[in-house]
Amino acid sequence: NICLSPASQILYERLAPLKNFWERKISLTLGTDSAAANDGADMLQEMRLTALLLRDRTQDAKKDFAREVFKMATSTPGRIFFGGETGEIAPGKWADLVFIRHGVGNAPVADWFTNLVFSVSSAQVEHVMVEGKWRLFRRNLQDLSLASLASRYEKAVSEVLKRLPRDLAPKPIKIL
Repeated sequence: NICLSPASQILYERLAPLKNFWERKISLTLGTDSAAANDGADMLQEMRLTALLLRDRTQDAKKDFAREVFKMATSTPGRIFFGGETGEIAPGKWADLVFIRHGVGNAPVADWFTNLVFSVSSAQVEHVMVEGKWRLFRRNLQDLSLASLASRYEKAVSEVLKRLPRDLAPKPIKIL
């Protein structure tokens, strides 16, 4: 199993050998890396970039990469990291839902997967439900504040930096 983070890989000029992975049918998942390497952390953007890169690197314009990339972001990591408890909508599975605002920018919809991967952006995410609780509703955080998130993030970064040798550790910056 390999987790791709294409935006970070491009930033660091170390793009994974996608054609090689694809031809060998290696199980691929999709990630956004971290704020240290890719400030966007936008899964929809990573999905689009991955589909475009796969089409380019495998030179297979007929393959439905939208469906494959959607699996890389949902069912494949659900199977690998969560023992199949998540990653698909089915009875008895954990259900996290993302509601996308439909508009001119993502219409018409001839194929849902192609539309989601190639036409939708995070700016169109209207609501997010995780484990039956609204985390984002009408584009507003429901149970978290930006200050709380910033504080937790700073603590996590601080813990990681403590583990690095002093000569390699950058000086932390306050983000808010």
